[in-house]
Amino acid sequence: MKNLIVYGSKYGSSRKYAERLSELTGIYLADYKEVTDLKAYDNVIYLGGIYAGKVRGLKKTAKKLRNDARLIVVTVSLGNPNLDDKLKEDVRTQNKKLIKKPLLEKIKFFHLVGSMDYPNLKGFDKKIIKFVFKMFLKKDPQNQKIIDVYNGKVDELDYSSLDKIVSYLEEKEIIK
Repeated sequence: MKNLIVYGSKYGSSRKYAERLSELTGIYLADYKEVTDLKAYDNVIYLGGIYAGKVRGLKKTAKKLRNDARLIVVTVSLGNPNLDDKLKEDVRTQNKKLIKKPLLEKIKFFHLVGSMDYPNLKGFDKKIIKFVFKMFLKKDPQNQKIIDVYNGKVDELDYSSLDKIVSYLEEKEIIK
């Protein structure tokens, strides 16, 4: 079986997770912007940050896959969809729309928590986050996580959360 880890990272969390997953599995990795053809791969593990509900680069990557390939999608965001079933389902539903139908038969989703360095966000991203933070603070002025993010950098990368992905890859005999 031929396998590849592909990532779409704007600020670095997805790239860091992808690099670590590559170390753990021995699977080669590539930035989605550099991948031109994925037809040779049986299994593609795609890690990407969530922006406006969509996984960065997923649509472009999924178009390049064979219809019988297995696609494993790993979302990375500051919010943790694993703690909210509705959010998790919304993320999955929104992103399934980006993927051609034959791939949906074998798709598997995982969700990881990333990081954010608010002072170093750029342009539109910074404006959107500022707007969202103000909305959240109106609802819950004591929300320490929101305050921490707004005032600086929050890093919640948890490499141990990759263990469940590695276990899945072993279970499906994608790696040994």
